[in-house]
Amino acid sequence: VGALRTAAALCPGSPGPPPIREPFWGMEDLIFLDLKKPSKADLQKGLWAFISISYSREQADSHMPAIGEVHSLRESSRQISLKALSDANADDSVGLLARYARLLTSMGSRFGTAVDEALRRTEAQLAFTWNDALRPEAKCTLSQLGFERACAMFNLAAALSYRATIQNTADADGLRAACQDFQHAAGCLDAAVGSAAGTRWATYKGLTLDVRPAAFEGFRALMLAQAQRCFFERASRDAMKGAVVAKLAAQVGLFYKEAAGALKALRDACEREGPGGDAVEGPAKKKKNNPYFQDPKANMTRDERERYQAETADKVAPPLLLSLIAQAEAQATLFESWAQFHAASEHEDAYEYGSQVARLRRASELVGEAAAKAAGVPGGEACALAMNTAANSIREAEAVAEKHNATVYIERVPPFSSLPTIEPKAIVRPTLPSELAPPAPPPPEEDDDGRDSALDSGFDPFASLVPLTVLEDASVYYASRDDVLRQLGDEVESLDSTAEAELFAMGLPHALAACDDDAKLPAALSEAVARV
Repeated sequence: VGALRTAAALCPGSPGPPPIREPFWGMEDLIFLDLKKPSKADLQKGLWAFISISYSREQADSHMPAIGEVHSLRESSRQISLKALSDANADDSVGLLARYARLLTSMGSRFGTAVDEALRRTEAQLAFTWNDALRPEAKCTLSQLGFERACAMFNLAAALSYRATIQNTADADGLRAACQDFQHAAGCLDAAVGSAAGTRWATYKGLTLDVRPAAFEGFRALMLAQAQRCFFERASRDAMKGAVVAKLAAQVGLFYKEAAGALKALRDACEREGPGGDAVEGPAKKKKNNPYFQDPKANMTRDERERYQAETADKVAPPLLLSLIAQAEAQATLFESWAQFHAASEHEDAYEYGSQVARLRRASELVGEAAAKAAGVPGGEACALAMNTAANSIREAEAVAEKHNATVYIERVPPFSSLPTIEPKAIVRPTLPSELAPPAPPPPEEDDDGRDSALDSGFDPFASLVPLTVLEDASVYYASRDDVLRQLGDEVESLDSTAEAELFAMGLPHALAACDDDAKLPAALSEAVARV
């Protein structure tokens, strides 16, 4: 704007440029994940049975208070999932869900996969049932503790994303807190992926949509997009250089694009599955093996096949998933537009007014596409409002630049394809919240009811139990030690027998005993023998 006014001042007959309207910096369209709802599970009975089998009945009885506290902690986290999150309980919910997720992580590293087999085979028959956050009527039941941990991590990520959206983003501190919560949510989703890696339950056909690898990848990218967006908002408000803000915006768009791509893969999977989320068996396979059945996608082009898959999946995919995809695609296009908008200011500072107009034209085209994608999306009203407001701001800036280039500068507008590409710059990354860090062991204090307060402080209540992997390694060591000692004993016995045989062949030790008898000969004879 300053360059425009300077040029206008050099032309006395030209009017000064009107002020360009500042873009809209609202964040009311931030997205948070819905909580998964678990069913009741008798952890108390299942853990007691596991410890009594894997360790001893005495150990199980001595840990009964801690086992009861673990069961109570799960029930408390279940109650959070059944109730709606609010501004009043967001912090407490994050703390409680983090304690339960941390405890499951500790139990998983201490007990390994052996606990899964024990929980499934013992009389407890413990199973964890969780409803789908994307399709609440669908549910999955598994006995694996890793599945329980992945679901708990998902809920912690959902609570963190909710807390991020209620921060006062108009304030610098609130914007920083929201950015941190979104990065922590992405870190929890990464940890959930780690729980699923290499496990049998991750390949279970009846797994709900929200805990599949594509879902974790999409939600993680969505959280990172919103965390990066906080940096973009701060840089915009602080009037940083246009090139810097443009790179931040380009990365926001890239994260949103990654989220949309992963969630689209999840949507396309719905084409191959029934409405309830379970894989279609039996009749579907027979239909495909029928020689008279022709696959409708067989003769389609790639674009036609993708369009057909999208239209088919829309009939069975959950509406919430479709809404998230539409919003992510719209946001990706919007931030591509913001990247061009801020890159245009760099051209203005360099007195390249034709290139500035080319950038703004492209930004105007992109923001129009974004507004069209967001229009009519169920649950995306805030997103559509933000798109329309941004479109008005960008188009107004374009009109001002077009007018002054036509009346004052009269520069040739180059093709957009000839302009340099904006390189995205990522500032954020997935990080684990501090609530998941294990605290220091507490002093041996007792509560009023006589129970140890270790669990209340967040410390592992099973710290006195040797990890099963250590016990397994110890048993392997003892077995190897016994084998080595046995081999050494056999070698010693064999060498001893060989030595005795060789000594016997040489007349030993009988010959030595005979020499000892020489001392009984008469002295004269002994002297004669010695002379010989």
